[in-house]
Amino acid sequence: MNERRASISLGERWRREANRGIDDKMLERALTTLPSIRQSMVKVRPGAIRAEIEGAIGSIHETAIHVAPLQQKYMEQLARVLHRSRSILEALQQGRVPRSFDRLVARICGEPLFPEPRRISSACTCNEPERPCHHILAVHELFARRLEDKPWELILLRGIELPKLLMA
Repeated sequence: MNERRASISLGERWRREANRGIDDKMLERALTTLPSIRQSMVKVRPGAIRAEIEGAIGSIHETAIHVAPLQQKYMEQLARVLHRSRSILEALQQGRVPRSFDRLVARICGEPLFPEPRRISSACTCNEPERPCHHILAVHELFARRLEDKPWELILLRGIELPKLLMA
């Protein structure tokens, strides 16, 4: 029998990697933290996702998830090859990020668009001894949810200027 591998969204992929090895109690605590994230203070930039979370008694916890941006020296070659693939180009123009684009980025840049878990680091200003703390897990969940509606944010996080890439 020839079964096709089920396709999962970028958000679900992010969620699976971020939650790998995390117990259910910690995940539940992170989910209850989601409403405390100050939405206006969530910033996705090349190399980092930064957020502020309201803590107890008015405290604010600053969190950051870091992923190294892809090297810019490959962007011109990526643009040239991308423009030879109509299907990938159309998907990106429609706001989708197909796995074929991830493979193309990996082939040209030497690492995939979707970062390897060992290349993701995080920091939080809370004093909790557990790492990752529930604040970081909440930001991971928030980003996973955002990827469902805005998959191009992963491209932004990796330092690729999508409009520039599409116009090249």
